[in-house]
Amino acid sequence: MTKKIFTMLLLITVVSMCLFPAVLADETAAEEELRTCEAVKGTVKIDGEIDAEWSKANVIDTYNVVAETSDNPVTMKVRTLWDENYFYALFEVKDNLLSLKGEKSNQDSIEMFYDEMNVRGERWTNVPMGGQFRVNYDNSVVQGDNIVTATKVVDGGYVVEIGIPWYDKANAKVGHVLGVDFQVNNDGADTGTRTGRLVWNDKENRGFKYPNVFGLCTLVDAPATAPVSTSAPAPVNPKTGDDFNSLAAIAFALISGTAIVFIIKKKLVKS
Repeated sequence: MTKKIFTMLLLITVVSMCLFPAVLADETAAEEELRTCEAVKGTVKIDGEIDAEWSKANVIDTYNVVAETSDNPVTMKVRTLWDENYFYALFEVKDNLLSLKGEKSNQDSIEMFYDEMNVRGERWTNVPMGGQFRVNYDNSVVQGDNIVTATKVVDGGYVVEIGIPWYDKANAKVGHVLGVDFQVNNDGADTGTRTGRLVWNDKENRGFKYPNVFGLCTLVDAPATAPVSTSAPAPVNPKTGDDFNSLAAIAFALISGTAIVFIIKKKLVKS
């Protein structure tokens, strides 16, 4: 009987220890470095044309190649503007092989992740004002709604303009900080399979699930003297309800492990 109890308790201990990496993985998602940008105030017509107003916007051309398995990689440049009605983004994508094969989610497209209040929630359910928006190069809005978009195929790629109406117009002010990320999806083999993606801040394709991996975009009135696309150490995020639950799980596992070890020792002494 003593050996059976020992084996059972040892198994419980091993399982508890195995849970640590899964819990800690969620906690470290927010600890990656954050890229920052500035959105200049300005109004554009969303028609797929690059208006002169875009020339005063900062150019974001730094990104992570999360995956690329084809011989036809892509590049991207993103600019941002804002006014009292919209937060705007312009994607200029270099892609020599455009594809609309297969599921729309695998076709050549851009994605924008948007957290208007920069709450940096552990889950999308913690983000009251925001969403994930995906637009294919043929202007099919695959994901998200209540946005204005336009696309245009150009030599060597395509252009996408997107306007996201403010969830709360009180946020349309100088100094307001949003959580954002920009992504380009590539079917580089023209087979209906996504072969790669470029992402501005997220390094591990977590944005669809974890909004706390977005970069930061500050609303400014005038253009910066130089393009802003820099990296900075990630701040420690305020603890949310999910953070508390994760910490509670770790604490419970540690306490349980300690209790199990005590019981094992006691049983061994009696035997």
